[in-house]
Amino acid sequence: FFYALGDNNNLNYLDLSNNGFISNASNLGSAIAFNAIKNGSLAYLDLSYCNFNFGKFNDLIQGMKISENLHNIWYGFQFNTNILKENPQYFTQVFHCNLETLLLEGSDLYSSINYLDPKNAEVENIIKVLLSKSSKLDTLILNHCKFNKHFLDGLSEALRDENAVKYLSLSNSKIDGETFKSLL
Repeated sequence: FFYALGDNNNLNYLDLSNNGFISNASNLGSAIAFNAIKNGSLAYLDLSYCNFNFGKFNDLIQGMKISENLHNIWYGFQFNTNILKENPQYFTQVFHCNLETLLLEGSDLYSSINYLDPKNAEVENIIKVLLSKSSKLDTLILNHCKFNKHFLDGLSEALRDENAVKYLSLSNSKIDGETFKSLL
């Protein structure tokens, strides 16, 4: 499934909602990235109510960082034949995502990382990676989700930076008053 998704040029809308469990979020992320570099048309992804948690969310985003080496492993040939295996660029992971809409409704997005703590300055804010490097992602639906202050701090930081998000929905999500203040 993942290999075919990465190669598909026609699929625009993928609804995996209510599947209960996404077994390999990293491979799904890589398939999304391969679809993007191959000018695929995947623009809408629904992962609502798939028992998504912050760890799987992290795996999904990290999976969107792909290299020539990974393409060779997946498909048995290089995507860009101008990059030699001896070249460090062959192993360099680059983020790719052409999604315009991402739905993660019903997810438990509790982050254990306080992105605002100076001790964590070197820690990658994964939601910031998604929003800042996905130039087409204009809709993010996080309805009926459970968050903690750390995740919302990361989201708030990501929204302050340049991004394409025009529509963010947090409807019916578990956000208390103190936690909500981190978005402001």
